[in-house]
Amino acid sequence: MKLLNLEKTNDTNQNDYERNVLKKSFFCKKVENKEELNMALNLRYKIYCKEKGYLDKNKYVTKLERDKYDDFSTHFIVLNSANKAIGTVRIISKSPIGFEIENNINGITINDRTMCAEISRLMIDIDIKKTDRKKIVMSLFKGICKTCLVEDIRYLYAMVDDEFLERVYGTYNIKYKQIDKTRFYSGHMATPCLIDLKEVKNDLFKNNKLIHDYLFIN
Repeated sequence: MKLLNLEKTNDTNQNDYERNVLKKSFFCKKVENKEELNMALNLRYKIYCKEKGYLDKNKYVTKLERDKYDDFSTHFIVLNSANKAIGTVRIISKSPIGFEIENNINGITINDRTMCAEISRLMIDIDIKKTDRKKIVMSLFKGICKTCLVEDIRYLYAMVDDEFLERVYGTYNIKYKQIDKTRFYSGHMATPCLIDLKEVKNDLFKNNKLIHDYLFIN
């Protein structure tokens, strides 16, 4: 398992840094109705189609970016004080059509999806300042972790871009396994990864109780 770690001067500074990142808490909620889902899909359209140009915006006349995996996904959003979605992510699980990662990358086969899910469509509003982006990513990851505990999901697959690697894996020493080579995927460079949440939880409990409690308990 790989372990990314952004350089910090010492343990005290690392703890202060983590507390500062987590201090301003953004609330991540599970999408519960069509209005909330449309907020997530509209943010995906804004980022994937308009800002990044990964997908042809002319194909989405409703300004909602959706695909065949959405019906088999749990969606999450982070809202600002104006009740506007500023972050979103989904986890694909219990999908009769398989996972996005295995359907698009030769050589990745998931024979038993019982305890598996795939992190997908992680996006943050382009207008969010850099200092808040890490906090929003962590809020979304917290939503994923707590939901996976309830639903007995242990393994998370993901096509991970550099931002997620830095903001989640790197900053908080969260272990992951690279399962194939980095490649151009859905408009950007991404790395196929696998996270063992049981291992992450146990490791954080021993080595970083602050982050453990934030992700899995608080």
